[in-house]
Amino acid sequence: MSKNNSSEPTFDYSNYSRAAQVSLMDQQLDLQYLAAQIDGASGTMTRAEYNALRQEFRALTEAIDEALLAYVTHVPRDWFVSSAPDGITVATPQWWLQVRADRLQEIKRLAAEARTPEKVSGE
Repeated sequence: MSKNNSSEPTFDYSNYSRAAQVSLMDQQLDLQYLAAQIDGASGTMTRAEYNALRQEFRALTEAIDEALLAYVTHVPRDWFVSSAPDGITVATPQWWLQVRADRLQEIKRLAAEARTPEKVSGE
């Protein structure tokens, strides 16, 4: 991967397929369903049932993050927490766990903008 000195995150959606889009939509719907389950049964479920749903919710959230962030090609070093390892890049496994929380939300917003059809197609 070439070195990128951009002060903003960059993205490459040239391989973003309809299949990937549908998979992401399905995961997001599954997450909404789990949230409704947790919310609707919060007073009636056991702690073990709650913990199981919470673990499923967290795993799905992580899968969505991984899918959303798979097309990020660069994040500036100053967007990472100061304690992130030297040399961390988007090629580092689960790099997003070392990004400042406020910047991660910004990356997700920028990723959504970059994923629009006109930006993906260049038209």
